[in-house]
Amino acid sequence: MAEIERMTITLPADMAAVVKSAVKGGDYASTSEVVREALRDWKTKRTLQLSRPRSTRGSPISPKAA
Repeated sequence: MAEIERMTITLPADMAAVVKSAVKGGDYASTSEVVREALRDWKTKRTLQLSRPRSTRGSPISPKAA
């Protein structure tokens, strides 16, 4: 298993509520799992953005394309 590092993050109340709701609803076992999945998705999106030509990097990727 990969080495694990503990971090503390601060979220706006509405984002924290979404995370807690996902755990309470049984979609995830912990808030950490929610954040890890969100970061994996962000990494994928970021990789796609960086692979695009420099002239289009500032343009957001539409959710349908990601």
